Amino acid sequence: MKKIISLLFLLVLVAACSRQPAPTIVPEPTVPEPQTPVPNTCTTTNDCVRTGCSGTICQSQKQEPVFSTCEYKTEYECYNEVPCGCVERSCQWSNEAPYTGVLQKCLAEKKGQAVDDQGVPIV
Repeated sequence: MKKIISLLFLLVLVAACSRQPAPTIVPEPTVPEPQTPVPNTCTTTNDCVRTGCSGTICQSQKQEPVFSTCEYKTEYECYNEVPCGCVERSCQWSNEAPYTGVLQKCLAEKKGQAVDDQGVPIV
């Protein structure tokens, strides 16, 4: 009788030890929904901001920040001569009077190009 009980105990022990653990269920990773980019729109100049390491980007405050390289070029000084503002519901460098052609003219001159009164390079 002891042999039978020992044999049954041994069988139960072997069966329990050889059992594989229940598989772990790992949830599938969720992929975030793609973000729809916020357009560079505005209703007032207060909606616009000068950004970028060198201050050469004019964008809506509603947009994610735009990163730029941190380098210095003399033509970047030109962006200090014109305001970043809301023009036709889009944040951009002003080209309206009294700033008509100012940015284009300054950029061309800093690059050593001849320009006309409107800031258009003369070829």
